[in-house]
Amino acid sequence: GPFAPALKSLEEQFADNEFQQSFPWCPSLDESERDAVMCTQERVFADKAIPKSHLRRYFVRPCMPLIEVESSGRYSSADLSGIYSNLCPYGITFEGCGLAPSLSKDCHEKDHHFTFKDEIGKVVHVPDKPDEKYGVSFNDGRTVYWFPRDSLQLLKPESTNQVWFVVRHRHEKIVQKKKPFRVSWPRCTFDSVNNRYFPFAQLDHDGQPIAVL
Repeated sequence: GPFAPALKSLEEQFADNEFQQSFPWCPSLDESERDAVMCTQERVFADKAIPKSHLRRYFVRPCMPLIEVESSGRYSSADLSGIYSNLCPYGITFEGCGLAPSLSKDCHEKDHHFTFKDEIGKVVHVPDKPDEKYGVSFNDGRTVYWFPRDSLQLLKPESTNQVWFVVRHRHEKIVQKKKPFRVSWPRCTFDSVNNRYFPFAQLDHDGQPIAVL
């Protein structure tokens, strides 16, 4: 999903393997694949390839994409209870979702409401033109979602960097502690060639920071 980061250690992989055996049963998806909206389904209605030993156990599978069900241009699917006026605006990942009739949680009947509102992500792509969309990741860069500028609010974090204390083993590295900090001075040097700031400050022969390079 949009908030699931990549598995980066053996400990996380072991935890994920245990989670796969819990309720409900979730298929193992490749991290390189795009995110997907999943729906639950009882064994009796599930795919015939699922072992019969798992009878009456709920399974999770990708939700069916919406199709037009009325000539007026309204959409639904076998997984949704309601009929919606438009498709979800978040791209192909949410092809199984319909656009809610308002900004409130007014979904039809048993359908669940989803929104990125009030969620905190990291801007990973800034467009060259102001009318283009910004790329935002909610899972440390594994997948990216695109939003217009008026849908985003910039939050300045208290810290911009981290010092990691890592214990190295033969098979992996374990992060014991992360200490955040923020560099308030000197200000980063501006790269006039690429029209952006360097992630560091360059000093002149007198030890003073160079404003523009």
